[in-house]
Amino acid sequence: MADFSDAEIYKIIEIKDERGIEEALALTSCTVKNKYSFKKRTIGASALDKDIINHSKQVDCYGYSIATSQILGTAGIDHKIAFANTHSFVIASNNDKFYVVDSLLPQITGELLPENICHKECLSQDIFSINMLNHARSLFYIHNMNSFIRENSWIRFSKNANKFGSSDREDIRSNKNPCLVVRTFNLPQGTKSLYSFDNLRVATENNNLSTGYYMSKILAKNYPEIDIRNRPITAELLIRKLGNLGLKTMSINVIDSIAEGINQTNTISPTVWKAEQYNQLGINLDRTLSHTAINILEDLLENHSLSIFQKHLLEGKIKKFKKALS
Repeated sequence: MADFSDAEIYKIIEIKDERGIEEALALTSCTVKNKYSFKKRTIGASALDKDIINHSKQVDCYGYSIATSQILGTAGIDHKIAFANTHSFVIASNNDKFYVVDSLLPQITGELLPENICHKECLSQDIFSINMLNHARSLFYIHNMNSFIRENSWIRFSKNANKFGSSDREDIRSNKNPCLVVRTFNLPQGTKSLYSFDNLRVATENNNLSTGYYMSKILAKNYPEIDIRNRPITAELLIRKLGNLGLKTMSINVIDSIAEGINQTNTISPTVWKAEQYNQLGINLDRTLSHTAINILEDLLENHSLSIFQKHLLEGKIKKFKKALS
């Protein structure tokens, strides 16, 4: 996608060798930022259409991340594509240090200090948490915090952020902590994940349901948005559309694929979401699916590590599902 000159790439390599990786990453962010302008994706349009990008030089955060990754790969800098709270960026590493590289917001490109990393031991599994707002504040002075957060709403979770199910990791409860749950991908898996996620949205919004169905199966292993506080709304739309056409088996397969994709953290939420989708499909299409939803939650209740809150949540949902069947 990127069209960077040999001179631009060589300059980054030269800076890396002479001044260190941090200055090379900063130069990379600025180089990509200057190459493109930001355009938010519109409903039904692709964020990663190569011909449109080549003509308009406009991208969203997906495009910035892919272009940044291409430069870093050419420059020999270890990195992964990252995704958190609807936003894509890059995590680079060097000698046990980690760096955020965001070409859409170059001000936050810099070393990720240990105090801003939650669950650092999970980095090897490609899932961890970042206090991204504190990270930004460690790099530059934010003159107007309210304005900065409005313009970069992805950078933290607000108190009233949408969440589903429940969590046994209190540090990422929406009313407890604004940290982002991040999933990172090795290359080329990261690029594939962003393209597949974009294709899922475009296909579903344009009623190209067969393509949307295919993308959901790909994303079972590569679903980028795993934070329990963000519902997989595109997948839910695809499930509803397939269900409205009476395509029960395809609807079930999408539910199972997305539930597998978001089931990457130590929470019960993906299973609760799966049961909710089965139950809704049962109401609209086949009552036996509501019985399946109840069985899923009853099986989950057998987990002895559940908190009192989680048990009450499950018992309430089971009661609600059974009442709808009576």
